[in-house]
Amino acid sequence: MTQEQVATAMDWSPSKIIRIESGMVNISTNDLRALLDLYDVATPEQRSDLIVLARTARRPPWWAEYRDSLSRPFIYYLGLEPNAQELRFFNGTLVPGLLQTEAYATAALAGSAPREISDEDAAFRLRVRMTRQVEFFEQDRPPRLIVVLDEAALHRRVGGDDIMREQLGRLVELAGLPHVTIRVIPFSHGAHSGTFGPYVIVDFPDPAAEPPVLFLEGALDDELVREKPHVVAKYREAFRRLALAALEPDETLALIRRAAAEI
Repeated sequence: MTQEQVATAMDWSPSKIIRIESGMVNISTNDLRALLDLYDVATPEQRSDLIVLARTARRPPWWAEYRDSLSRPFIYYLGLEPNAQELRFFNGTLVPGLLQTEAYATAALAGSAPREISDEDAAFRLRVRMTRQVEFFEQDRPPRLIVVLDEAALHRRVGGDDIMREQLGRLVELAGLPHVTIRVIPFSHGAHSGTFGPYVIVDFPDPAAEPPVLFLEGALDDELVREKPHVVAKYREAFRRLALAALEPDETLALIRRAAAEI
């Protein structure tokens, strides 16, 4: 059905249909039910799922309260992360924030900051990081997560021996989840294509409707790359080469366990 046909059948203005379909406004559950009838969506489970989504969409996202305190690219990325189909992370020196224990995150936030930060600021950033993990991993169907790390991230004693041992145990635990793959590039491989620094490639279920996005988390500022397929393609190729250099998942687990045992 065209937008004009739907507007006529629903006795709505064409602009209302356009605003709903473009995501400019949320849809009420009453309007949604009427549309489902019009579109002949009769499966009870499908109707129920869509109505739940409509109700959820009307609530503020968890990061709304932090909107004024985080960078705009990071806020935008937080809105994309749970809706992705697949996320590909690379980090050469630290464990990515999404996989960090609270103790490791506390030490990493203080130690990796380009300037001294207050206890209040550190506590704020830690709260955001931990909430983000809960929101991501406790979804019914979280995105597929593919993480490639340099072996240096396993040996850098962030926070001390006990904290690092706990963090490595967390990596082993997460690697056991069906939607998580963790791979490590060993020191023995030598040079690799990770000179871009840490980044995330975000892929969506329908690339034609939602093109891939690249998120670069910098020391001084964050950057979100959208509608630049040639730039995303460069990072995707770099990630492909990193994955070729990395150990297989089972070999990676063995390496992580050895690193923990050596602490």
